[in-house]
Amino acid sequence: LLAELAAFPLSDSRLQKARDADVERARLEQWRDLIDKGLAGKVLCGTCEYYKKPLPDGLVALYRRLLKHAESVLLTEVALQTEATHDLLQSFAEQYRRLQLEERVLRFGDVTYQLASAAGSIGPGPLAYRLNGSVRHILLDEFQDTSPLQWRVLRPLARHVAADERGSFFCVGDVKQAIYGWRGGLAEIFDAVTQELPGLGESQLNVSYRSSPPVIDAVNRVFQNLTQHPNLERLAEPVARWQAVFPEHATARIELPGHVTLVTGPEPAEDESAAEALFSYAAEQVRSLHQKAPQASLAVLVRTNDAVAHLIYLLRKLGVPASEEGGNPLVDSAAVELLLSLLKLADHPGDRVARFHIATSPLAEAAVQWLDAAGIVLAAPFDERNDAAAAALSELLRRQLLDEGYGATVHAWARRLAPVCDARDLDRLQQLVELAYSYQPTSSLRADDFLRLVEQERVTDPSAAAVRVMTVHQAKGLQFDIVVLPELEKKLTPQTPPIVCGRSPTEPVQAICRYAEESVRRFFPPRLAQLFDETTRREVHEALCLLYVAMTRAVHALHLVIAPAKPGEKNLPKTFAGLLRATLAPDKDAGPEQTLYQHGDHQWFRACGKDAPAGAQAPPAAMSHEPLVIRLAPPVEQPQRGLARVSPSSLEGGLKIRAARVLAPRADQALDLGTLVHAWMETIAWLDDGLPSDETLRQVALRLRMEIGDVSDQLPRLIEQFRQQIAVPGIAAALRRGYYAKPSRLGLELPRTSAPRDLAVKREWRFITRHANKLVKGSIDRLVLLQSGGRVDAADILDFKTDELPRGDRGALAKRVEYYRPQIESYRRAVSEMLALPPERVAARLLFLHAGEIVALPLPAGA
Repeated sequence: LLAELAAFPLSDSRLQKARDADVERARLEQWRDLIDKGLAGKVLCGTCEYYKKPLPDGLVALYRRLLKHAESVLLTEVALQTEATHDLLQSFAEQYRRLQLEERVLRFGDVTYQLASAAGSIGPGPLAYRLNGSVRHILLDEFQDTSPLQWRVLRPLARHVAADERGSFFCVGDVKQAIYGWRGGLAEIFDAVTQELPGLGESQLNVSYRSSPPVIDAVNRVFQNLTQHPNLERLAEPVARWQAVFPEHATARIELPGHVTLVTGPEPAEDESAAEALFSYAAEQVRSLHQKAPQASLAVLVRTNDAVAHLIYLLRKLGVPASEEGGNPLVDSAAVELLLSLLKLADHPGDRVARFHIATSPLAEAAVQWLDAAGIVLAAPFDERNDAAAAALSELLRRQLLDEGYGATVHAWARRLAPVCDARDLDRLQQLVELAYSYQPTSSLRADDFLRLVEQERVTDPSAAAVRVMTVHQAKGLQFDIVVLPELEKKLTPQTPPIVCGRSPTEPVQAICRYAEESVRRFFPPRLAQLFDETTRREVHEALCLLYVAMTRAVHALHLVIAPAKPGEKNLPKTFAGLLRATLAPDKDAGPEQTLYQHGDHQWFRACGKDAPAGAQAPPAAMSHEPLVIRLAPPVEQPQRGLARVSPSSLEGGLKIRAARVLAPRADQALDLGTLVHAWMETIAWLDDGLPSDETLRQVALRLRMEIGDVSDQLPRLIEQFRQQIAVPGIAAALRRGYYAKPSRLGLELPRTSAPRDLAVKREWRFITRHANKLVKGSIDRLVLLQSGGRVDAADILDFKTDELPRGDRGALAKRVEYYRPQIESYRRAVSEMLALPPERVAARLLFLHAGEIVALPLPAGA
């Protein structure tokens, strides 16, 4: 065939050249190029002309034979790709299901699938039995986002209640807000449900109870005139469909002032992209709007999380307080990046980038001090070339992670870094600490696993601000006084789907095909080609829904910011910006920094008081000083693998908590000094043997420097205060051997023994016991064991408290004793079980060091 085609006599040199090029493409099996270009493309389209001259009939016949071969090759290729994709996914599904069965886990999507598979075979009776009650009424919101799979779960119930005279089926939705097709939502279900449930009544709500007249006018003008765009091509039909079902909107808020603008940004500078120039311009517009109406809520809505992060950066650079709703990984903070470099060394001490980062950062001095406190003397300066320092730091970090866990480790280093952080970095550090604590129960031995989590986990910036930046999807259901839309340049169908599928709105997928280029689709049979047309229609429908949702979030003002037309532009782009230009400003030149459309009152904010100075608020109402007591219900036990773990300190307060204590700022300094005092008390075995020296107490404080910070300037005062506390007669007596010569002082009645009793003191005595279905794990500050003949006869628990209680205030003291009682009773129970002692042989005392008081908790009944 190729030889015949090459030998076909042609007198026109241009025709010869085109024919020869086609022969070469066929010889090289470049079938896609063949049908796209040259004479083959002309014949395939039915033109059969070249440079306005008809092609010879014999040549056309040869080309049709060649195109038939190309069709066979290309269709076979698509079929094999589709079949291979099916086989791969089927193999994956089998292995995935096997792993699920082994691990006994399901994802939410799996639950829906399983329910959909079983729903049709379960009648109303068995279903009511399994649900422990019958269903007579169904109310569904946001119905346009329902997936076919979800509807298959609901359909038997819906049919049952719709057929019941006492039942009702009520669903609310808006097909113009169907923006979740990417997760299975199918707006056509809304139309199909009336066929599936005969007798349903239908009513429309085309009146807005949110937006001002200028906003609604702009919405109508855009969506009633979409087909004015002159360059939609293959998108023209789905756009026309959307426009045809769009009803004219009205607003019930006719009294609201408002303003709508469509403006172009500047030309980009030589060293910046068009998107960067547009976002910078949009950020400046947001600053101006916020300054004019500081009391107005303002949202910047975009399509991607990357755009959220970029705009947050630009707004904060301009001094505009802005909060990001979409959330980003914590690595958008320099402080977090620094701590991650530190943790990187735990697994990779040879990582010179991480070494350099630490050595040139505020943590360098802290790292050197930590090494010094561990007795590691550096022979060379701490920098990225010091292998010995990196190895030692890595070892200490691994030990700290194992001993203290990720939460405590990250918290300790974050405290060292905090003094050099701004407010936002402090917020992000706090979120990193929270993430580290939540990671601890499932942590691995590799720090890399935690680093990977931090890099992937999206965390919302906690700062609240009048200006909020989020994606359009996150704005669904919200409203704002002012809405700014700066990301309108993306194509209506930005992504090429890997596969297309055919389905009815209420049934499973009926046909699937790997995606094929438009030129290849010319060979497809009509039913298969329709799959691609339906996919395009769904993509365009969802894109227009996204624009509709974005525009209708505005209450008063809507500002649309687009890029200027490109030099030499011949056709409007197939983008949101192109649609807005075609509908709002069809005859305007879209040059740089031009106002193409505006409608309403540009000083609308004066009419509704939104121009008041920022911070001008009414004084807060007087608040009652009565302490609010919240009584908590017992926690619901959740099934889990293994036993739940609790610490005795988590039992403090029992089920009664004062709101003031929960909501009060955390007294970090008091907690730190409490840690120091407990560590100092641990140095005392018996006061009979002498007091710890000042140097010993200083070394303890130095060892805790990473945890409590540098208190060297306060040490003399703190040491003196500590010595005064343990010199209080009652406290001092409790720390001497002589106190235990008469066990009756503790309320203990011990059996007589001929052998002298020995005393053993345990400091920071660690224990773990099982109580009910929980593992209780903790440590007791001081445990004194009374022994005879190698047997423990009794025990005395001493728990040190550093609460700052007024001296002589018996009421305050009694309240603190009640607060700590659950914790101490758990200690008593643990000692009783682990040492095989009756509970009445275990004394327990609280030593309030600041108040100089000792309180003995009564022995259990029956003692």
